Amino acid sequence: MQIAQQLEMQLDNSGYPGLLAKATYTVNDLIRQCDKLDDATLQVFLNVATQEALNANPQLNSDRLQHDIILGVHA
Repeated sequence: MQIAQQLEMQLDNSGYPGLLAKATYTVNDLIRQCDKLDDATLQVFLNVATQEALNANPQLNSDRLQHDIILGVHA
């Protein structure tokens, strides 16, 4: 199965795992497109991805979500 298809299946789940997968994918994709990545730029990427996930599910804990995104990005 293609990675994109696996990700799409994860995103169909509106729960935390799907949102985390989408947010992590978003940050990784932005990093790949960025020539020079400094801490401030990475923080903006994290903020955008976190806000997107919170918009989809406002009950999430933003600190935990951002922490888990960072773990996913560094994996």
